[in-house]
Amino acid sequence: FGTRYWRSKLSPETVARFEAPKLASGLHLPEPNPYLPESFDLKPFPSDDAAHPLVGAIVKIADLKSKSKTFYSGTIVKFDSNKQSLLVSYEDEDKAWYKVDEDAAFFSKMKNDDSFVVEKGKFKIKIVTLIEAGGLGEDGLRFGDGGGDDFMADYDIVFPPIPPPTEPGRLPQVAFDQNCCRLFHLQDRLFNRPNAELRLKIATSITRKSPLESAVADILCALMADSAVETVYMASVCELEYCLSSNAFDGHFALRIHGFDDKLLKLTEFLLDTFLAFRAGGKVLPSFVGDGRFEVILESLGRKYDNQNMAASTFVSDLRIRYLMPGKPYELAKKKELEGMTVEKFMEVTGKILKNIGVEGLFHGNADLGDVKSCGQMIASLLKRTAPGGGKGKKGSGGLALKNFPVEEIAKLDVGEVRHIVASSKNECDKNTAVEHYYQIGSDNMDDLVLTDLLVQLIEEPFFDNVRTKEQFGYSVSCSERWTGGIIGLVLRIVSSVKTAEECSSRIDTFLERFLEDVLDPMKKEIFLENVVGLAKNKLQAWTTLGEQTGHLFSEITCYRKNFDIRREEVVKLKTITKEKVRNFFEAKVLGAERRALKVQVIGEGGGQKVAREDVEILMREEAERAKTYEPVFKPTVVVK
Repeated sequence: FGTRYWRSKLSPETVARFEAPKLASGLHLPEPNPYLPESFDLKPFPSDDAAHPLVGAIVKIADLKSKSKTFYSGTIVKFDSNKQSLLVSYEDEDKAWYKVDEDAAFFSKMKNDDSFVVEKGKFKIKIVTLIEAGGLGEDGLRFGDGGGDDFMADYDIVFPPIPPPTEPGRLPQVAFDQNCCRLFHLQDRLFNRPNAELRLKIATSITRKSPLESAVADILCALMADSAVETVYMASVCELEYCLSSNAFDGHFALRIHGFDDKLLKLTEFLLDTFLAFRAGGKVLPSFVGDGRFEVILESLGRKYDNQNMAASTFVSDLRIRYLMPGKPYELAKKKELEGMTVEKFMEVTGKILKNIGVEGLFHGNADLGDVKSCGQMIASLLKRTAPGGGKGKKGSGGLALKNFPVEEIAKLDVGEVRHIVASSKNECDKNTAVEHYYQIGSDNMDDLVLTDLLVQLIEEPFFDNVRTKEQFGYSVSCSERWTGGIIGLVLRIVSSVKTAEECSSRIDTFLERFLEDVLDPMKKEIFLENVVGLAKNKLQAWTTLGEQTGHLFSEITCYRKNFDIRREEVVKLKTITKEKVRNFFEAKVLGAERRALKVQVIGEGGGQKVAREDVEILMREEAERAKTYEPVFKPTVVVK
């Protein structure tokens, strides 16, 4: 290619150095990464609930011995390899076992509309919808959108097939329960990857309304992350991650470890050992905390508190949540507790917080019962060893029994009254004004849950279309449901840089006052039914990731409801909802005498009269003192559904 180059002969000294190289002092190969996975094998399923290509498929079954040979719809929900039988759940929730005459390889080649016989030719089974890898049917629905019923047939709107009740073995079950540690287990059947998720709720004896203890809990999480950074980095290189967060007002810490399952328990043990090292209290930090890191964490956390809720859009939600959770510490109160914070004070308060600990969690993914029991035994052992009075060969005290886990206290708004909170934005240069109207529906129950979800579906589009698109009222206009500590709510929200807080609030009121006349009453039956069907399909959507599914299941554990099949139950209830029910619900809960309302305004530059933050906090304290609270909807001892 005409490239110019040069060459020269190496000197004897240079050649000698290459032939007998000397290593530089301190230069060496890196240590082996202990978190590098060595096995990617999928754990086998129990033989009485084994894997099979047809499990989850929607089918039609006919008795070939009968005269009519009528086909009945059902879903294959289970395969017992011991009996070589498939369990079919019918639409009326009746179930029947059918012994197959072929092996799994035969069925793996089948597709929709194929047929086969079972019980030596007694029954014919026709496949309507196969479930693909990841649990997806047609249109991304877990159970497809074909083979519907005659529901709303006049309008060509087909309600999606409702799956049968999930088999107990396909829902989280308690696999370990001793020494203040309870673990649920669910082996993954949807994604079929060597991954797992471990979620732990670490309940403590924290004083939940104390800004000091809340700030100390935040310091603890930050110190934990700072001290574990090198080890966590090695794990992250192997796609093994973790997250520790402080939910101080809820009375617990939340720990998540996820990634390849092979070394997941190894990382879990390291993280818990590091976390619980702070449990001893004393006057000095654990030895693994670097010099000067405590002061760095305090400075960083102070900046975080300063920047928290800086935007009007986040501040307005924070005020609503704090009003509904009386006494919840706010960011500036926590920052004040950092002033004069010393190592001795931090360790003293941390020892108090971690004195009594209980753990409830979920192990989900490529993990069998043996893995869960090993995890539970490891956690229980660490809790014993680090408990006050514990140590090598000793059994300490300090366990927190499940029945003593903290429950949330939610303010009960007064019937027929509207409470108001008005504040100025923390950022004086913020041009945005944010307004939220919250309507408290009441304690968790299936009717109100579904009606609220459907009402949001009906409000959201016309609210956005009129207020945001046509009137250009604000850049963010939304309606959403809220579930706060077991209490159902409805929120309408406007964030605007061109309207005042009063104008935004008035516009929400006007929309709701005219909702029945302008939207619901003139709505054609087929449009209403389209909304019902659309909501049902959303609730039956397949999980897209293991983490998404785990998050849903774990939330049922942390809130104590433990109804792991609730999405299906909501769809069953949704099928009974009529426009008249929605109308009556809206009139009673949003406009009528049963209304419980909270209106929150955060005023930005030019959005209205300024309000001093001190005055806002005085009002919040007064409201917290006078607040009545709901009885806990779900308690730690709730029976698993």
